Amino acid sequence: MLFDPVTGRLRLSADHWEALLSWSQGRSSPDRQTADLRTAGVIDQGHLHTSLVPALGAALEPVITLAVEQSDDEGVRIDGTGWVGPAGGAFLLDAPDELRELVVVHPAMLPATLARIVALGPRERGATSPRRHSDAAMGALLSADTRARRAAVNEAGGDSLSDLIDGPWNHWSIRAQWPPDGQHGLAVLDTVQQMWLIERSAGMSLLRPTDPTEVWRLLIRILPTDDELAVN
Repeated sequence: MLFDPVTGRLRLSADHWEALLSWSQGRSSPDRQTADLRTAGVIDQGHLHTSLVPALGAALEPVITLAVEQSDDEGVRIDGTGWVGPAGGAFLLDAPDELRELVVVHPAMLPATLARIVALGPRERGATSPRRHSDAAMGALLSADTRARRAAVNEAGGDSLSDLIDGPWNHWSIRAQWPPDGQHGLAVLDTVQQMWLIERSAGMSLLRPTDPTEVWRLLIRILPTDDELAVN
């Protein structure tokens, strides 16, 4: 377990996270995990460290919940959950060594944090046209197996997907949800030469060329407006 009391950045196992949630709610938690949390300074003299108060508050009583999913050409998956509460926000992300990393986020910085998580960076929009594929074909195009991707790209045709064969590429999605049934979503395929927005409907996926500027604007709008929260 690693804890930075200045930033509130915390890296811990799934068991330690569950123990921290239980302790924060006044429920019984495993003695060993709770002792580890005390040793690391997460629990300080019977209280949660002040740098973590906004994060735990958001996780326990979220106004908005976010889900982040990423996969790359090597089959590596990085998933995470985020929460936004009245006093702050946080993300719990997959980290090396089967750990999870808790990152405290001010709600105003949420789009910038999401951009860092998915490695959104500058690039030009490629000169290509939208493409439409079945969800089954998309599954093959985004396979972790290079040979399966090569066969799928050859079957789909067109040079605009050739980057998928050898990579690198990153396929990611972000979904924001709030009660009772409000939600916003965004899915992107980011390759060496082209960035695509993915719009799914009725078993089909539309790949529409995009660029980081447009994706950034969509990230800014991933959270609901005050009016949307009021309606729901």
